[in-house]
Amino acid sequence: MSTAILHRMLIKTHHMTSRKKIGVITRAAKTHDCSVLLKVGAPPGIMLCEGEENGVKEWENVVRKLRYKDMRLVKRESIEKMSLGPLGVETGDVQEIEEIKDFAKLLEGDEGLYQWWRVGMGNSQNSHSQPGHGRRQHRRGIDAYPQASQILKRSINQG
Repeated sequence: MSTAILHRMLIKTHHMTSRKKIGVITRAAKTHDCSVLLKVGAPPGIMLCEGEENGVKEWENVVRKLRYKDMRLVKRESIEKMSLGPLGVETGDVQEIEEIKDFAKLLEGDEGLYQWWRVGMGNSQNSHSQPGHGRRQHRRGIDAYPQASQILKRSINQG
């Protein structure tokens, strides 16, 4: 008798506000027997999914077709046991959370999952040692160039 391989994935988007898209994600979680935790509303949008390998892959295919703005698969891994179920997100269920602090508070119920999520989101000291991290953590805009920023601020104050 073979045991199913379990997977976990973390997806980040610009935001998740469309009730229609969230409905599609919810139906896909039920159809593919995945536990899904969503951070909805204001940016960022976050999707954390756990389930059997094939179910998670099928769920991801559905989500990709929704064409969320700036959607990135942040982390994916095989896992030995599901962590979302003991936190109240059963197989086939979706839980929506509007505040990132509440999302984090829920995940704190499983220290391993919480640390995995923090690393994936770039909020841990260990994030630079993880493959694929650090690439997008450069400062952007005028603040990336302190001298230019100071010159611009001086010219604004003088004008």
